Amino acid sequence: RDWEQTAALDSRLTQEMPGVTLLNKQAFSRKLADMVTGEVGLLALLAFVFVTSVVFAWHGRPLITMVMILPLLLSLLWTLGLLGWFGIPISLANAIFVVFLFGVAVDYSIFLASSRLDRFRTGVDYTKEAQASVLLCTLTTCGGFGSLTMAGHPVMHSIGLTALIGIFSAAVTTQIFVPVMSGLVLRRRGPNGTPGLDNLWSGLVSLLIMGGGGAWHLLSSRRPFARRADRATRERATIDAIRRMSRRAVENIPGGRRRYRDLDKLHTEPCVFVANHESMFDTVAVLSLPAPIQVLAKRWVWDAPVMGSVVRDAGYVPVTDNPADEIFSAVEDRFQRGNSLFIFPESRRTRTGKMGRFHSGAFAIARRLGAKVQPIAMVNTREVAPIGCWWVGHHDCITAAMDPVDPADYPGEGGDRRMARATRDQIRDRCRELWLETQTGPNWHKVVSGMYRYLGPLITHYAVSKCKRDPLIGELPNLCHGEGRILVAGGGFGLMTSRLALAFPERPITYLDLDTRKLELARAALGGRFPVDFLEADLRHTDLPEVDVALLIDVLHYWDAQTQGTILRRLAAALPPGGTLLFRDGCSGRGHHHRWVFAQEWIATRTGFTKSHGKFLFRSESEWKALLAESGFEVQSTRPDLGRFSNLVLVCRRK
Repeated sequence: RDWEQTAALDSRLTQEMPGVTLLNKQAFSRKLADMVTGEVGLLALLAFVFVTSVVFAWHGRPLITMVMILPLLLSLLWTLGLLGWFGIPISLANAIFVVFLFGVAVDYSIFLASSRLDRFRTGVDYTKEAQASVLLCTLTTCGGFGSLTMAGHPVMHSIGLTALIGIFSAAVTTQIFVPVMSGLVLRRRGPNGTPGLDNLWSGLVSLLIMGGGGAWHLLSSRRPFARRADRATRERATIDAIRRMSRRAVENIPGGRRRYRDLDKLHTEPCVFVANHESMFDTVAVLSLPAPIQVLAKRWVWDAPVMGSVVRDAGYVPVTDNPADEIFSAVEDRFQRGNSLFIFPESRRTRTGKMGRFHSGAFAIARRLGAKVQPIAMVNTREVAPIGCWWVGHHDCITAAMDPVDPADYPGEGGDRRMARATRDQIRDRCRELWLETQTGPNWHKVVSGMYRYLGPLITHYAVSKCKRDPLIGELPNLCHGEGRILVAGGGFGLMTSRLALAFPERPITYLDLDTRKLELARAALGGRFPVDFLEADLRHTDLPEVDVALLIDVLHYWDAQTQGTILRRLAAALPPGGTLLFRDGCSGRGHHHRWVFAQEWIATRTGFTKSHGKFLFRSESEWKALLAESGFEVQSTRPDLGRFSNLVLVCRRK
């Protein structure tokens, strides 16, 4: 029974008498069990790597893979812990089932996560049915394997207990964690509605800069010699520390571009800063300005851990239910110490992107203080920290200073209300002036392609490649000036529609396509945030709305000669005189460049990626121009730089 002595004797006999074998039933069984259990770890690792690789290859997204795999690891941990708690050893028999658990747990995760992916992509909710199916599978599997617990043989009994514990752990972890983690990842449709790994990294960097900087300041300010400083000194030191942290965040957060404009317009004396409120980043952007600024903050900020201690040390003014005179007295005390005040007149962040009403409180305070109002326009900061999200989105934003507003220019009764409306209008107009600049920078393609992140691996890679390699998509905002409706004929997966909707968020757009699958994916990408009408219709027969700009990109070669003319004439009828048609198609007679375009289209139609209506009919450049002229268009410019290989872009005007 002394296994160590038996093993030592076996080793000694093997060395001194080669070929001699020690026969001992208990030793042999123990050695065989040790061999099996010793390989369980390796087998479990191999199973984990294989399962993870298959899931990642199928879905193509690391975070969705994590959603499906994390419950697997947790269920394995729970299973081993419960086996140890109940005193059930890992034996030759139940070790096999521990590895089998990988397949059971990942199946449950796949069912639940896939139902949530389908709901995100199509809007059809089968999540309850999926949960019920997993529960039914759990009960039937437990019933089958659980019957082994009634076996008299100890090996069969051990397998039954291990199966019950493992399957129960897999079911519980998947039913709890998959819905929660899926909800965190599949937050909402539309731009920056879902995170990628780079978004998580940007969020972590911002947390380290702001949270770590705040914690460090609290630790350093509470040293014995630091606490002996007077209140005003501690307050100014905290304000300076917040400005340094904010400036560091503005300069170093990855994932986008953040710029300032017209800082020379900032008022040099203490004043009341006001700004439109799009995201939490707005506060960081204003506090990084070169001025001692204190904030009129909501109570929850005042009471928050770490951040609450920092804002209290900085002397921020909490918004409470106390009388207005008490709040003004606190503001006046800080103003007399040479500090400016920062207030969001909207009182809360916008959820729709539209600027809310400016309340008059900030302007009344400025009048009573005898100070000017310093307007700040926050342009597209909504994408830095999207509301309801826990990551930093891809972004390109501008913080613009404007000319100070003097309350003396708004005398009489209702002057504060008029000043609030006028300031809001000025900020809104400035945001509109700078908006297009935020949509034509280096990060636009990340925002557009990110809208397709969880719509399927093929569509995701197609969107990324198309945004990077198709120069026309990037140039669309500069080609579609105006305020009238835009028609995207043959909209495909909606990349051009998404690009235009982001560039012109208030402009009506009509998307038209025959392919139901592509239309639904385009609708899912845009997320219902923009004024886009989706029409599943035939361009040859449907009634087209009146539009100012029409796009006919890589569409016409799918039709015969007569239909090509019909489509162009219908588009001409939908456009007013002087309306714009953006036309692109492949030009025949351009050697291997056109053969490559033809091959791409042939593959796309044969694989079902694109629907075809017969043989392709490409024309030469001169033939396309002649057809356009016959249909009522005048070619204003030729843009070969916006088409790859033999594709040519023609900017046309309706005669």
